[in-house]
Amino acid sequence: MRDINAADRVKGWVIVYLALVSACAGKPLEISYYSLAPLHSLNAPSEAVASLPDLRIGVGPITVPESLKRSQIVTRSGNHRFTYSESHRWTGNIEHDISRVIAENISVLLGTERVAAFPWGRTLTPVYRIVLDIQEFGGVRGGDADLKVRWAISDGEGRTLFTVKKSLVQHPTGGDTYDALVRAQSETLTLLSLEICEELARLAALRETDEKELK
Repeated sequence: MRDINAADRVKGWVIVYLALVSACAGKPLEISYYSLAPLHSLNAPSEAVASLPDLRIGVGPITVPESLKRSQIVTRSGNHRFTYSESHRWTGNIEHDISRVIAENISVLLGTERVAAFPWGRTLTPVYRIVLDIQEFGGVRGGDADLKVRWAISDGEGRTLFTVKKSLVQHPTGGDTYDALVRAQSETLTLLSLEICEELARLAALRETDEKELK
């Protein structure tokens, strides 16, 4: 009789265990997807750096470290510790998202529709090309979003370098949510775009002066 009761108890525990496992497995992971936003979508005040409607600009290619080549959004929890979120992810390729946002920002800040992200094919023959090497792009929830990047401006074919710079941009998140973090990351791209546009405006002015002197 004791053996029968023990067997029944074991069978009962097995049934309960299987029920719990089944219940857990039946709950799908809820995933939120995010994309970076250009400055006009952030509803932030911005003034045009210059009005250069005829200037043709190519943005890219853009490179990012291997640690960012994944869909999960990465946050920093220490100087050398990073966390990837399974439930908060990018909607697509982060390099393409960054180049798209920077291209849109430059278009607004320089008043030109002749801006395209790499690859632009035959749709554009750029006067200037901007190449970016993203070294860090993340942040601390409830702290700052960080962007560390080396960037260069060359002629449209990439043969002559005019400018090579390194920028470190930070922007407060203003909250500990992923929405706040992604918005702050978008703001860092706005600040970087401003810096790039100021240099593009300077180069365009020099180019115009040189062309006048040649005439």
